[in-house]
Amino acid sequence: MSNYYYLISSLPMLQWQTRPPFNKQHLSELSRLLISEQDFSLLTESLGEDWWKKEFLNPWLRKWQDFEISLRNELVKIRANRRKVETTQYLRRETSQSYEFTQIAAHAYRLPSPQEAEQLLDLTRWQFIEELTLGHYFDLEVLLAYGLKLTILERWEKIRLSEKEKLLEKL
Repeated sequence: MSNYYYLISSLPMLQWQTRPPFNKQHLSELSRLLISEQDFSLLTESLGEDWWKKEFLNPWLRKWQDFEISLRNELVKIRANRRKVETTQYLRRETSQSYEFTQIAAHAYRLPSPQEAEQLLDLTRWQFIEELTLGHYFDLEVLLAYGLKLTILERWEKIRLSEKEKLLEKL
């Protein structure tokens, strides 16, 4: 547990809509040396491509996974309804139904720009991660939250870079 104090206090602070200080690979390399094999495995699985297929036993991570899948399922329902398509083949798994998820998804879907919609969804994710980490300071959950936030920032950095490339091509 004491290694978490050192690791987490040495990580740069992440802020919404800023550039990531490093990538997930670097976070994994730092963490591998300082946390248990079991916690490292959980961290890498939660940041992997197939995170939604996993059955996480960690309660914090399970709450995040349920939130994310619920939000995505609501987006699927809205899109499928617009296209008059059956949703069952696209839904990930049953999670808690919440009016809040329906509202967020509907609001994002109505925004004029896909980029604005994605920003709203990622801001919602960021805020949920913040809420989940209340009361956690130097533990695995804070490290998991850091990795998830880093994933969001990396995604927007890729978007920024691709937009710059498009602008350069136009010039």
